[in-house]
Amino acid sequence: LFEQCRYLAVVNLPERIKKIETNAFYGCSALQEIKLPAEVEELCSACFKETGLASIEIPQKITELPSQCFDRCGNLTSVKIPDNIERIGDKAFYCCVGLVSLSLNVKVEIGRQVFFNCRKLMYVNPPEDVGSDSKSVALVDLTKPVPGVCAVLPEELFLAFKNTPYYNSEILRRRSN
Repeated sequence: LFEQCRYLAVVNLPERIKKIETNAFYGCSALQEIKLPAEVEELCSACFKETGLASIEIPQKITELPSQCFDRCGNLTSVKIPDNIERIGDKAFYCCVGLVSLSLNVKVEIGRQVFFNCRKLMYVNPPEDVGSDSKSVALVDLTKPVPGVCAVLPEELFLAFKNTPYYNSEILRRRSN
């Protein structure tokens, strides 16, 4: 649709849009702002690959982030993902070097190399106000560790890092409460 429109900076989508097609905004390196309408039900592969987005909020009706969805979005710093996301496809956040925060439901199925080269991310306990039986964990900036937060990973999410540079790192040591 807008693939390789290098000067496209802001997009206002109509509320009736239900699907963002494959490669829809791929290569739109100047794209900094897009608000996905609440009615969007599906994102297709590489739809925002190599865009200039700094943040994005995923609508509640979406249950999967497809492969390469935000691949190489170097300016992307935060993503708001709803709890109903069931799957994150291969390389969805591949080389998102600026990504510092996002939260995930612990039941999410994570594909291969999803967080490869996302150097600033780490799994930590949910914020205290969420409660100890929360089903989500947070990813925060590795360069600014939160004092007093113990890194505890649910087994599924720890194993999701198996093929990333962080799997054996000091940062991702698993501890129990």
